[in-house]
Amino acid sequence: MASNSPVGIKEENFDLTPPRTITESDIETPPKDKECWDDSDAHTFVKEENWESSDWNHEAPASSTGRKRKAAVNMPTIAESIGMDLHAPHPKNAVREFLVRYFGEKTKREDLYYVVKEEESGFRAKLHVPIWSSGVFEGQCCDSQKDAEISAAHCFLRDPQVVEVAARLPAPMKVIKYWEKLDRFRGTRNGHRIPVDSEDCRRRYNAQREQGCRMAVWDGVA
Repeated sequence: MASNSPVGIKEENFDLTPPRTITESDIETPPKDKECWDDSDAHTFVKEENWESSDWNHEAPASSTGRKRKAAVNMPTIAESIGMDLHAPHPKNAVREFLVRYFGEKTKREDLYYVVKEEESGFRAKLHVPIWSSGVFEGQCCDSQKDAEISAAHCFLRDPQVVEVAARLPAPMKVIKYWEKLDRFRGTRNGHRIPVDSEDCRRRYNAQREQGCRMAVWDGVA
């Protein structure tokens, strides 16, 4: 039987399925109109603006590659950082943090240590803090050595003198440096970053003494 195909043309099995429509999800590159991809899972577009010093509010400006940086940590103000909540951290960590902030340096092994003794009804710990006082802070009898040390730490944190000083501890130096850096950033033209002067941070830290803050050097015990 003769073929109906034109002479000289070879028969092929052509795919007559219409082409698939391209959707937005198929686009992997951002458009070329000064937009960039956000870091969120929603893949939303974020307009890239010219950052000014007045626009910088707890958020880092866009990097040189155009990708938006993650927001900075919400740092409390210097006024909010004065004093210490003795019940916020773990009791043993709170004891160490209190001593570090009051004396302005890391504690050594001989500055505070626990002595635990086993009794008939459990364990009892005594906390020695020679750097702070010659007294001994004895906790209650507990079922484990770990709980006994926590009980002794609680005894230290309840001491009236510790409570009084903790309420007037100066803001940590890391908070001072953060706001000093931010103030310098806001005060420069076009928001260009400049190095933070350590002397300015030190003066800003020592200015807290006039506000009634207390630390070992200011109390004359260091």
